[in-house]
Amino acid sequence: MSNSRSGQQPDCAAHALEESQMESIDLLVLRTTRDWLAAGARVLLATVARTWGSSPRPVGSMMALRNDGRVVGSVSGGCIEDDLIHRYTTAHGGSGMKDGAPEVVRYGVSGNRPIGVCLEYQPWVESTVSPTSAFN
Repeated sequence: MSNSRSGQQPDCAAHALEESQMESIDLLVLRTTRDWLAAGARVLLATVARTWGSSPRPVGSMMALRNDGRVVGSVSGGCIEDDLIHRYTTAHGGSGMKDGAPEVVRYGVSGNRPIGVCLEYQPWVESTVSPTSAFN
């Protein structure tokens, strides 16, 4: 397959590097989650399930959130992370994480958690939010 503009072959090495970096981020999220749980922390795992419109993070992107507000990974450009920190941790005086089943959280134009101007570039994102107690 050639690039129609230049007649050159696609850069397979660059694509493999990009996939490797994404895998590394996913592994970092999962390993950090494991380490936080082993240390006795409460952890929530958020995963991008669907998007509509342009999105800075692809479906499958993950973020782990510790009860004290520490974060590893990303599910958006920062807006959703900020909301999750405020809603599910004690970092800003919130009540912290609750046990329970995973839930679907929608952000944006038709979502149940509008973020406002912060999602101009990303009209709608659906994430699953799973307390790690749901995996026990």
